[in-house]
Amino acid sequence: MRVLVKSMVAALFLCVSWTVPAQAGGHHPGLWIKPTASPIYQYDGSGTGEGPTFPATDLRAFVKKCPAGDYEMNATLKQDGVSMDWATTGRGAGEVFCTGSGVELRMGFYGPTLHPGKAKAYFALHKVTCTDGVCTVSERPTVKAWRVVHIPRCSRPVGKI
Repeated sequence: MRVLVKSMVAALFLCVSWTVPAQAGGHHPGLWIKPTASPIYQYDGSGTGEGPTFPATDLRAFVKKCPAGDYEMNATLKQDGVSMDWATTGRGAGEVFCTGSGVELRMGFYGPTLHPGKAKAYFALHKVTCTDGVCTVSERPTVKAWRVVHIPRCSRPVGKI
């Protein structure tokens, strides 16, 4: 019995001694997606404010211990098997710069079939490397996560005034 206990303690010590330094070094980023999206609002993607509006929602995610450098964000929202489009008209959407600490990710999504309820959200950061003016994006994400999120109803009535 003593031999069994001693061998179990030795095995536990080896496991802890091998894993703790890697975690303590801060080399493992983590990504967490907020479980609740923003209430649905109306989004006009025309850029001029004269286009049709569609239901939209915003998602937030947080990356802890993001290694310093440039990244390209991949974000998707699927509801009822339909992928929603990004609700942004700005250049540089999806470009992220990390300093080695935490960073907040945000993205809006819209679509004619978007409605209150559950949807599946996915966020990932892909490292961007530039050499002699040529930039490449890694195929494998540095960090990624998905989760089922809840989209609440509108916070105020939407319609013509």
